[in-house]
Amino acid sequence: MSCVVYREGKGHFEHGIECEAARVDIDQLEAHLNSGWSVNPPGYATEAVEEEPSDDVRAAAKAAGIEGWDTKRIKTLKAALAELE
Repeated sequence: MSCVVYREGKGHFEHGIECEAARVDIDQLEAHLNSGWSVNPPGYATEAVEEEPSDDVRAAAKAAGIEGWDTKRIKTLKAALAELE
């Protein structure tokens, strides 16, 4: 099995970023990462992923009668619960 690694350079475009790319075997991945290669193109920013919803927060919001307890973001539910305290 292999994977693709990236570093600054020319010749390949990934996510609109020109860089150098190489396909390496999995057992060589760590060595490439240690020598300056990356699993993402240089300058590529991954989106922050919100943590999975907390069942405890949703259960508390439901018990408190907060509308949208099943669809609102956890951050929003935590703020609404804090207002009730």
